[in-house]
This record gives sequence, structure tokens and C-alpha cells, in this order.
Amino acid sequence: MKKLKYIAGILIVIVVILYWKEKNNLHVDFFPYWGSYNSKSMTESISDGSFVCVLYPLKSDYKLHYSDLTVKFDTAWVQHSWVEKSVGAFFVKKVLTKNLFAIIPFEKSKANTFLFTLKPIGGYEGGIEEHKYETQFYNTDTLALLIMEKNPIDSRGWKKEQSGDTVMFIIAKK
Repeated sequence: MKKLKYIAGILIVIVVILYWKEKNNLHVDFFPYWGSYNSKSMTESISDGSFVCVLYPLKSDYKLHYSDLTVKFDTAWVQHSWVEKSVGAFFVKKVLTKNLFAIIPFEKSKANTFLFTLKPIGGYEGGIEEHKYETQFYNTDTLALLIMEKNPIDSRGWKKEQSGDTVMFIIAKK
């Protein structure tokens, strides 16, 4: 009988902790990363409350000048980045920052090829991955990105990159 009461007490404590965790939008993370984050998709950004607005490319398809690679830009979005703050010993809570980031998804005609990078005109460089580019956004009506291509001469490569087209995005609604 004492064993049953002990187990019931532990279960009640677990249920109360899980309810409190869900109510306060917390998650368990034993090894939290202490930098800022961006959402993985526009849907996730909307659901986690970090979404700000949509960016549409004026032109979506670009052929690189110095290779046969083509790049297709998709609808992008602007969101607040967020950090994780510790709450208690094991719980972590998402807290939005004031920093705005533009998340620009794209598709390349050849996977795992890095023959270009993107540079914001009038802003800080961001980070590029296989299918998206992230850069800080400065609350303007447009976003212009210069496509910088790897020099086809191997000895120059990224040391003397070549500038390509400019990709323009406009804000749909704020």
C-alpha cells in the first residue's frame, strides 16, 4: 500500500511539472546552445511567434555567369531571432530578440555544389547553407542580395570571386 502511494505521488509530481512546462512554453534541453536561433520554416516561424513579414523575389530563377548552375529563389520571410534562457535546472524557454533576420530559401540545379554565395547590399553578411541563406534584416521595404560566384580559375577561386546578378526581394505586408 505504501509503495502504491509513493508511485502515485511521483506520478502526480511528474504531471504537475509537465503541465507547468507546457503552460510556460518550456522544453527540456540538457545541452542547450547559448546563441541565437532562427526557425527552420515559415510555418514554424508563424507558430512560434517570431514571424514578422513575407519577402517575395522580383525574379526567382538565376543562371550563374561562370558555371552552368541555376538557382531558384523561393518566398522568404523575416522573423525575430530567439535565444534560449534557462529556467530551473533543466528547462529552457525561447525568448524573442529585437534582431530581425531574413530567411531566404533557394534550390540549386546541382546539389552539394557551392559555386556562389550571397552578400546583402548595405548590410552584414549572413550564413549560407545547402538550401537557405540567413542575414540580418534592417526593416526596409526591399532586400537586395548580390550573387558572388566562385572564380572559374582554380588558382583564384574564392580569393577573387566574381560578382553576378542582384536578387531583389520586396515586402508583402508588415
